[in-house]
Amino acid sequence: MKTINNIILILTSSILLFFLSCGGGGDIEPIPTYGCTDSTASNYNPLATIDDSSCCYLYGCTDSIAYNYNPCATIDDSSCVNVVGDWLFNANCEEYILGTDTIFLDDELPDSITILSNSSDNLFIEAGSNTLNATIDVNGDFIIEYQSFKTYLEIGPIADTATIYLTGTGNFISQSEGSMDLTFTEPNLPGEINCSILLSKID
Repeated sequence: MKTINNIILILTSSILLFFLSCGGGGDIEPIPTYGCTDSTASNYNPLATIDDSSCCYLYGCTDSIAYNYNPCATIDDSSCVNVVGDWLFNANCEEYILGTDTIFLDDELPDSITILSNSSDNLFIEAGSNTLNATIDVNGDFIIEYQSFKTYLEIGPIADTATIYLTGTGNFISQSEGSMDLTFTEPNLPGEINCSILLSKID
């Protein structure tokens, strides 16, 4: 009987040692998670523990103030169109006839403007003492909403800085060329003055 108990004890100890040596009594190995482990990729998986070569990279403009900025792009492809800077402002306006007086508004508009931006879809256009707000899309088309504009006007015996109003649209062909069409009005005067403007970037 004693011999049988010894045999059972030896077998039990052997089985226990076998499981311990194989890790049966240790920590459970984590199950690997396959995926993209590159944080710069568009499909990065923060839970992935093993890279499976599935990472995707999006090429595009990564400059946040360029009007064609792509927030999904992870690699810049040199396509950014940034219009911030100084531009020549070549205006061609209709003559405005009021009685015996003629207003040549293009003579009173600035020769250059400065374009500023703090995002990809907003522009701030400094023209003389005025700052115009505009919105722009990824194609370079922009809209200037109805807003006030101060300029010098000479009507009869009155010659002074006046507040008129404008609205308009425009387009940047590239980061060095553009155009805009503006319409000026004055609530107390009939009609309107339409101006076509060519824009050229100053290097």
